[in-house]
Amino acid sequence: MIRIALPDAPFADPFVAALGIGPERLRPEVVRLPAHETADALRRGDVDVALVPSLAVLRDPTAFAVLPSAALSMWDFPFVRLVLGSGVGAGIETVVFDPRDQQAVVLTALILREHYGATPAFRPIETPSLGDLDEADAVLMAGPDVPVLDVGDRYAMDLGQEYYELVNYPLVWGLFVARSGAATPEQLRLVKAGAATAEASRAGFVAAQERSEALRAFYAESLRFRLDDLATASLTELADLLFEAGILDEVPTLPVAAFKDEDVEDGEQPPEA
Repeated sequence: MIRIALPDAPFADPFVAALGIGPERLRPEVVRLPAHETADALRRGDVDVALVPSLAVLRDPTAFAVLPSAALSMWDFPFVRLVLGSGVGAGIETVVFDPRDQQAVVLTALILREHYGATPAFRPIETPSLGDLDEADAVLMAGPDVPVLDVGDRYAMDLGQEYYELVNYPLVWGLFVARSGAATPEQLRLVKAGAATAEASRAGFVAAQERSEALRAFYAESLRFRLDDLATASLTELADLLFEAGILDEVPTLPVAAFKDEDVEDGEQPPEA
């Protein structure tokens, strides 16, 4: 049985639900972990496949084999917000953040630099809250409660929407990867089927959710499950931005696993929901 690590976060729930559809003998063992732990679980060999933040793959491409056809991306991202004490035009000199959210921190730095000409100092703090705005200009909030966070009259910046406005592509939050040299056709079939089923069963998933209209729209229209041309172009833009900002020493080649045509059938149909 394939073991797959997925973030213990609401935006991964549709994919988890998709993996539970279909014959039980084909279902993987799903391990839910904090997002920042999935890559390490794969490196240790605790799991066979993991949904890993894109930044982790771009920073260490030789460690991973990206499974083609599936990814997790979105046009907006309600679960991560940069909350500002004042408007963007007031200047941002200090940002408080949770050091576990490295991808969100880097995206925030890129967006502030490219969109607003701001290069603030980032100050790590355990479990940041809106109360930290007493001593900082902005606080980076991430988690399942962020979409319903009451920020009062403060401005809450959506990093997913800001990234889309910056590059004109969806934000590719994560990639499905195996360890370098260890990708198998069975793993590829798993993530391809999961992506196809998540897309096909989207309406049913949304209908079963007791969520706000904004979140229902996120699941119905924003969240994407395919590593397609849009996602690939977005990753290229992200790699270029990271290189220009000095976060990467070079622009890496995405380590996509290669398979023989006869190993993997294209156009597999998702199981019936």
